[in-house]
Amino acid sequence: MRIVTIGMAMALTVGLAAMPAGARARSQAAAKPPAAAPAAVDDDPSAEELDIEDEDAAPVPEKAVVATAVAPAGALLFHWPVSEARPDRRGLTMSARWQGEWHGRELRLHWRVGEAGPWKVAVFVPRRDMLDAKIPAGDVTPPSVAYWIESVEADGGLRARFGSAELPQVIRVAEDARAQRLRDRLADHGGHRHRFEASFRHVDFGRRVPGDARSVDNYNQLEIAYTFRALLAGLYQAQIGFLAVGDRLGVQTLDPPPEGRPGAYLAFMKLYWEFGDVFGLEPMLMLGASRLGLAPGGGMTFRFGSIRSTHFDIGIKGAKSLGWSFVTELDVKAASFVKIRVRNELTNWPTDPEVDSDDLRGVAPYGILPSLGLAFTIPGGVEISGSMGYGIRKGYDRGWINWSVGAAVEF
Repeated sequence: MRIVTIGMAMALTVGLAAMPAGARARSQAAAKPPAAAPAAVDDDPSAEELDIEDEDAAPVPEKAVVATAVAPAGALLFHWPVSEARPDRRGLTMSARWQGEWHGRELRLHWRVGEAGPWKVAVFVPRRDMLDAKIPAGDVTPPSVAYWIESVEADGGLRARFGSAELPQVIRVAEDARAQRLRDRLADHGGHRHRFEASFRHVDFGRRVPGDARSVDNYNQLEIAYTFRALLAGLYQAQIGFLAVGDRLGVQTLDPPPEGRPGAYLAFMKLYWEFGDVFGLEPMLMLGASRLGLAPGGGMTFRFGSIRSTHFDIGIKGAKSLGWSFVTELDVKAASFVKIRVRNELTNWPTDPEVDSDDLRGVAPYGILPSLGLAFTIPGGVEISGSMGYGIRKGYDRGWINWSVGAAVEF
């Protein structure tokens, strides 16, 4: 009896010790997830491949499709927006392409220069696998160009495909230094590249003879010219014109030559180069005729300062049978519409007679012509100018009044 009791106590102790170990094993088994089945690599998995044995399991679809996005109905237009551009003589090409089938009539590009103004239209045309439309080079100008794209559908309806007239894409058009300089120069000339001008000048040195109150040393001068402003970094402008001095235009001398009245009729051309807006050169070529025959000539002007603002000129010119003329002139831009000209000329025009008589012996052939002029610009690109001065030849005891008037129109 004592042996049985001891055995039952030992068995109960072993059982109580085994119970916590079993509970721990069951707890670990419950926490550990079941092993995952292998992923399918075929587009059409079957029950055998997935090793499905349970008849109550959910059936596997025949083919699985995953949609990453929901595409809108109809074709899509792909366009690469343009936000910056530079002026180019070839213009600016816009490209686009359709994804999907599109059965509309045409695709249109709308653009305008700047932030206002009418819209211009171009139709996209096929170019390889793309559609292209071009903005002309003349419209790709600073500061900006705006554009948008629309399609004409099969039923004739219009649909904005990229941007709109209210919210267009804006292209900032960059301007290089050369274009900036050209634009600034043109603005200083009021946007005018062309200029026609005409001037009439009366020069009188005040020579008198006993018994005659009128001067016998004077002449008239008429000049007509056309100027084109290229406004380039080198060649700034070119001028052609006609110059008539004395002869039948009007001239008096103390001792007129027997061959006829002195003077000449000349055609001329000037080319002006300006460097850095601080210095310029203007060579001049003249060709014409006088009472003595062919009268070629030429000259050169040196300019300090820009022609568009205050500047100082030193120039010399001469022609056969006319003589020579040395000129200094200060042009002051007093206001946007007023210029002041202070001029002095040393000249022996319109003739350089030989001193071969008692009356002319000892009389220098050159005279001095200081003058003050004004030029006024009025609306319409019209300029009115005039000057007053005093002329006297060296050796004369008195001189006389000189004057000029002129007009010009720019466009």
